[in-house]
Amino acid sequence: MRNFFIIIVLVISVDLISCSSPVNCSKYFIAYKEPIINSNQKLSLRTDGIYISKNGRAALFLFNNGKVKVYSPFFDTLRAELWVPPQKVIAEMQNAWEYKQKERWGDFFIKGNEIIIQRFNRNNEEVCKRSVFEEKGRILNDSTIEIYSEYSYWWKDKLPSLSAPCVLNFYKTNTKPDSTIAWFVNKSWYKNELNEKRK
Repeated sequence: MRNFFIIIVLVISVDLISCSSPVNCSKYFIAYKEPIINSNQKLSLRTDGIYISKNGRAALFLFNNGKVKVYSPFFDTLRAELWVPPQKVIAEMQNAWEYKQKERWGDFFIKGNEIIIQRFNRNNEEVCKRSVFEEKGRILNDSTIEIYSEYSYWWKDKLPSLSAPCVLNFYKTNTKPDSTIAWFVNKSWYKNELNEKRK
């Protein structure tokens, strides 16, 4: 009976800890250690607005300092009835919860015509409060990105691959989120290993 009681206490303890986990799993977050681009070329993508998918379910901001704010993380194809026109995304973005928060930030780097985005997702019900997601895409021109791969370092093979590439088009905006509020920018591990070209 005593062993049964101990097991019950352990199960409840683990469940409670996972509901308010203080653990940030940043081990695989390495984009900030890389230069934004691997040459003396200028950044080939526009950064004075937002990139939005045709269906409005994926949206992100890129910044000259290598930061990325994933405003809406749905890069996979969703049913047409869930689509949101890009114009509506822009009209409502400043009043949305995701816009002003310190969550869903990350960094990106470019190799040739490929862009690699690493960003943090937040889930208070997991052991890992913040875990790393990685998207890979092709730069089609200075205003178009095609995301072809998405990977979760926490779930590993549990995250389904994209059923089709997600094309994001650029829309100029007068305002953008503040990249200095990302939750990790003042962490010692980030500041100590931040690539010099990102400072």
